[in-house]
Amino acid sequence: MITVKEILIDTSSSMGETLPGNKLKMDLAKEILIDKILPYISSADKVGIRLFGGSCNMVGALQNIPNANFKKLRDFILNDIPAPRGSTPLALAITTAVDNLKLEPNAEREIYLVTDGEETCGGNVKDAAEYAASSGIRCKIHIISIGVLTDKAKDQFDYITQRTGGKNINVGTLNTRKSTIDKELSFLLETDLDSFCDTIDREFIDNNERYRKSEILSIRAFVQYTKSEVNYIPGLGGATCQKLLVVEFYNDDAGLNNLIEALKHVENCGIKNKEVLILMNKWDDDYYAHYFKSWVKQFKSKGVERICMKLDGFKSYKEL
Repeated sequence: MITVKEILIDTSSSMGETLPGNKLKMDLAKEILIDKILPYISSADKVGIRLFGGSCNMVGALQNIPNANFKKLRDFILNDIPAPRGSTPLALAITTAVDNLKLEPNAEREIYLVTDGEETCGGNVKDAAEYAASSGIRCKIHIISIGVLTDKAKDQFDYITQRTGGKNINVGTLNTRKSTIDKELSFLLETDLDSFCDTIDREFIDNNERYRKSEILSIRAFVQYTKSEVNYIPGLGGATCQKLLVVEFYNDDAGLNNLIEALKHVENCGIKNKEVLILMNKWDDDYYAHYFKSWVKQFKSKGVERICMKLDGFKSYKEL
């Protein structure tokens, strides 16, 4: 399954306001897009950028960048965004983006919306969110909002992300230091258990033959290929501690060693490993349900909040 992303950038006049630390909202938006969002979505097949703001019917033409070409995306963000002015046609921007993404019916579709405030042109944001979430479209909308928000903006953003299954992030309210912004964005950029399983089900399992041709024969190889932000045992290189820890349990002896290593990993990561997913190729309720009881208890005693099992080759997962 191909992946198609669209970035919506608010260019209304309020994006020219100054944040704590004497940084303009638009400058912070550009930094976040270039340093964080673009690298995170770099594996997408297509990435489009669309500007909105100014007059109430002003939604810019899509700048479509095949193969997520980082240089072209970066150059557009640095050089082609005009000075902020005018109003915020938020609902129109969303429906325009969704109409475009509908043209990719077999793709995984997501919108990254960067804005600092609510609809100001009389558009119906709830209708736009319902449209994005409707059957046959199901487009996730993630919102990166900048600066202090009004209650109306908070309500609109909550509704959009809840209806579409996206993530709702607010940055730049306290300061614009890199360490603070990185922490605020961590929820958006981390891979959680649900999104990981969803990707495996819709991408790896549904496109098994495609990956076999590239000799990607296992979830482990798929994780390596897509550079997923997870910890994986037996170990893969990459970041030290992630929210999700994936553990192989394909036979009792090697699986036991992997569980022991996983428990040590959780201890070393402190409270960073919040979720554990155990990959298995067989399941017996009479045996494994009892076998994992003590392991669940041990993982939760170390701060893990969820422990689930996924049967290799089958969709969905089972809470332990």
